[in-house]
Amino acid sequence: MADGVVYVGSFDHAVYALYAATGAQRWRVEAGNDVFTTPAVTDGMVYLGSFDHYLYALDAKAQRWRFQTGDRIFSVPSVANGMVYVSSTEGDHHIYALDAKTGVLRWRYQTSGTYLAPVVANGLAYVASYDGFLYALNA
Repeated sequence: MADGVVYVGSFDHAVYALYAATGAQRWRVEAGNDVFTTPAVTDGMVYLGSFDHYLYALDAKAQRWRFQTGDRIFSVPSVANGMVYVSSTEGDHHIYALDAKTGVLRWRYQTSGTYLAPVVANGLAYVASYDGFLYALNA
């Protein structure tokens, strides 16, 4: 939730912005297949992952960009310093850093078990992984 608006992905291939106080729909934007990860919301943009292997960047008008990862996205994206960080699952196991405005890939890093959401602090992206390691990557 941000500024009194709740953002929800859906199995109907859309993302909804609903007023928290009333439940009334503010907007609906087509996104992808099974878009239901928890979104990250900042500066009027909504970032969320999907089972169709894409990270989506949306605003009230339309899909601004999408970036294809190597597998499904379960994790919540993290947004910091103009970048979006997300991890991909099963067959991919990468952590991705993308330009928040354009979706251009800045870097990616492969682990052997990434599933969890990156946390960004002090210039580092921290990601715990099912391979038993905590990764600290330059953000």
